[in-house]
Amino acid sequence: MGYGICADCGAAIFQDAERCPRCGAVLASRAPGAPPPPARPRRLVRAAALVAIALIAGLAGALAVLSHDRSRDFVASISRQIPGVITLVTYDHKNRQLSQGSGFVLSGDGLAATNFHVLQDAYRAEATLGDGRLYHVLRVHGFDVDRDLAVFQLGRMKGGKLERPSGLHPLALGGSSGLRAGDRIATISSPRGLANTVSDGLVSAIRDDEGDRMIQISAPISPGSSGAPVFDASGKVVGIATLQLSEGQNLNFATPIDSLTDMLERRENMTLTEFQKRAKAETGEDDEFNRSFDAALRHQHRGEYRRAVRTYLYAEVLAPEEPSCYYNAGLCYVELREKDRAAEQFYRYLACAEADDPDRADIEDWLADNHYKVPQPE
Repeated sequence: MGYGICADCGAAIFQDAERCPRCGAVLASRAPGAPPPPARPRRLVRAAALVAIALIAGLAGALAVLSHDRSRDFVASISRQIPGVITLVTYDHKNRQLSQGSGFVLSGDGLAATNFHVLQDAYRAEATLGDGRLYHVLRVHGFDVDRDLAVFQLGRMKGGKLERPSGLHPLALGGSSGLRAGDRIATISSPRGLANTVSDGLVSAIRDDEGDRMIQISAPISPGSSGAPVFDASGKVVGIATLQLSEGQNLNFATPIDSLTDMLERRENMTLTEFQKRAKAETGEDDEFNRSFDAALRHQHRGEYRRAVRTYLYAEVLAPEEPSCYYNAGLCYVELREKDRAAEQFYRYLACAEADDPDRADIEDWLADNHYKVPQPE
C-alpha cells in the first residue's frame, strides 16, 4: 500500500486514509492511482514554528521593557517632587542633636508638615529642603498627638532680620479614601540621614488602629523617614510615613493625608518652647520618670539604641522597681550586640517582674539560648 504526505503537518499517511493520523486534518479525495498532492516541506513547518516562538519571545521582551520603562517613568516623576521634601534635624537646650526626621512643604510661603514625635522634644530644629536651602522651624501652628501630626512654619534669620520663605515647591495633596491594596506608591525621605532617598512600593493593606485608619505600605521606612510624604501614582501626597514595626519584616505604616487636612487652617503660632509645654500637657508627661521613659521609648522605636539605653538607665534610677525599664534596656543592648550587658538588665528585670509577667518566658529562653544561667524560682 502506498503513502502520501499530509499538506498541513508533513506526516506520512496511507493513500486510502481519510484523516491525518497526526493532526487530524481531513484529506482531499483523490482518484485511485492519482499521485498525492504536493506536501509542504518539513523545514518550512519548523521555520514557521520558530518564527512564532520568536514573535512570542519578542512580545514578552517588549512587555518587560515597557513595564520597566513605566516603572522608571513613575520613579522619575516622583523624583521631581524632591524640592518640596524636608530633612529635619532637632536639637536640645544644650544644642546637642536629638533626632532626625523628614517633612514636606504645604505652601509656597513655608507652611510644612511632619510627624508630631519628630518635633516633640525639640528646642531648635533645622529644615533642609530637597534643593539644599536651609531654614529653621519658626512656629508650630497645630499638632495632633493621637494622629502623630504637626504643622509648622519655616523661616530663617538673614542679616539680623527674619526672612520668610517664598517661591517654595509645595506638594499637591490627594485623598487617601480611595486607596486600595495593590496601588502603586512611593516615598521621598532621609533614612539614616541619607537625604532625598526615593523608594517605591505598593499599598499592602488598609488597617484599622483603634478606630483610626493606617496605610500599610511595602516601601521601606527607616529611622529618619518619619514625616515623609507618601505619593500615589499621580504624584499626589496620600499619606505621611509614620512608623515601622521592627519586630516584622517590611511592616511599614503611614497616616492617611485626610487626617492632616483639618489641621491646615490652624494658626496657633507657638514657639518650640510653647509647643513643648503644650505637648507635655497633652501626652501626660508631667513627671521626670514618665518623661525619661517615654523619651527612651521614642529613641528605641527610631533605632537609636545607644541613646535609648542611656535614658532607660536614668529612668531606672528614678523608679528602680519598674521592670519595663530593665526589660527595654536589655532589648536595646541585644540590638547593640552587647550580650553581657543585656543579660545584666534581664536579670534585674526577672528580679522585680511579677511571676505571671508574660515576657518572663521569652527572657528566660534568651538567657538559656545564649548560655547564661537562668534563675530558678524561689
